[in-house]
Amino acid sequence: MTSDKIRIALFPGATLSDLMEILQKHIHFIFLREVNIGPYLYYLLKVNIETRDLIYVYNQWFDEDLVSLRQEPKVTAVEVEVEYLMDDNLYDSEVQQLWNLNGSITPSQNIPITWESKLYTGKDQTIAFVELEYMQINHRDLVNQVVQDNTINWDYSNNSPYPTSPSPHVHGTYVAGVAIAQGGNDFCLVGVAPGATGIAISIGRKATDSDCASAHTHRLGKVDIYNGSWGPKKFTAKFMHVPVCEFAMSEGGTKGRKGKGSIYVMSAGNDGPSFNTNTFSLRNSIYVIIVSAVNARREPPSYAPVGSSIMVAAYGGDDNLKVNLLNPISECSKMDSGTSIAAPTVSGVIALVLEARPDLSWRDIQHLIVCTSNTNLKGTLVEWQRNGAGFLTYRGQVELYLISPRGTKSYILTNRPADRLQSETFTWEFKSVQSWGENPCGTFLLSFGTRTKDVTVKLESWHLTLYGTMEPPPSLQACSAAKQRF
Repeated sequence: MTSDKIRIALFPGATLSDLMEILQKHIHFIFLREVNIGPYLYYLLKVNIETRDLIYVYNQWFDEDLVSLRQEPKVTAVEVEVEYLMDDNLYDSEVQQLWNLNGSITPSQNIPITWESKLYTGKDQTIAFVELEYMQINHRDLVNQVVQDNTINWDYSNNSPYPTSPSPHVHGTYVAGVAIAQGGNDFCLVGVAPGATGIAISIGRKATDSDCASAHTHRLGKVDIYNGSWGPKKFTAKFMHVPVCEFAMSEGGTKGRKGKGSIYVMSAGNDGPSFNTNTFSLRNSIYVIIVSAVNARREPPSYAPVGSSIMVAAYGGDDNLKVNLLNPISECSKMDSGTSIAAPTVSGVIALVLEARPDLSWRDIQHLIVCTSNTNLKGTLVEWQRNGAGFLTYRGQVELYLISPRGTKSYILTNRPADRLQSETFTWEFKSVQSWGENPCGTFLLSFGTRTKDVTVKLESWHLTLYGTMEPPPSLQACSAAKQRF
């Protein structure tokens, strides 16, 4: 090991002028600057490589030039400055294999660039992973990220502290790893926000509305983001309403993060285009960011559902290109993924953003997603239209849609072949983000129908609730500039 710098200290009373006189006799060293370390003053010198070689660190006590310098009457100490190779503790060697994060495909999610350029890792942000199953909180890639106090982690299915021993189920471990897995240990993967803190919450596979509500307000003043990578089991045959949990999310959206609003992220589901996200009321909440998936070819995979409440898509794997996931059984495995993995990707990105801008509200975050998302998708399951504000929106096959005054169609409810409901009358609330940023003044038109003559639909009444801001949001041009920055 060699060095080109030394640190020198003089006896009390000696000055910089005295040092310059000394250096006139020791031409192999050049003055760089003064260094104050507490009450002590040092001087940093650089080796004059025109007159001598670099210093061998392990031979410094026998180096003739250093020995001569230490013998000067006014010199009290001479030490070689050693340069240490620092690691930012983010990168695993495994990053090269993480196609969904490392920028090897386009459009890139730019996550490692964020680590490099700004050193944002999600520090001081807390993500609560609300799961049906347990996660292995002591997994070696999570043990330093997930809170190890099981009175903070919680099992609402049994209303008790989180179980210490992991169950054989792996879903929670998969999900948490995508968002917060440890960096720098050369194992399996690095989470999108490896500096964030995770909290483990279970509501069980037979969760009640109250369990769901309690989980989504768990430690409300301490949690920044709630990630839910789950939904009703094979929910294609009927509509499902969970009013208490919806109310809890509205409470979190208005009171969490000191009034800025907790961020709720939820996966769109894996039941494919026969499922519409608008049939599950939690995915209709204005406070929830619904996340679908695209594969490495920028196409919606076969498991991706449709619905006008979907706000964004993130990379998920498929049979052709799997992703690395943490596994409590094998520690690390390659899986074909799903929207369950896309959602924590978005949660991790939001943690990075909130570290940089903790002042952003829940709605600011949603608008930032609209502004900066890439629209370069392809495939037969999606079409893109530019709405009245200039943004693009996602659509599927439609049975019920709303046309805004600016001419944008919101595809509210798609044809669902698995729906086998008998005749009934019910009231339902649908959500659309497809008119985001538009001026709402004017007439909205609701159109509905069926694909078969065997079914008759009667609309008894409907009303429209608009959510927005008094002032227009940033323009499409401003969003384009923001996208360049991000």
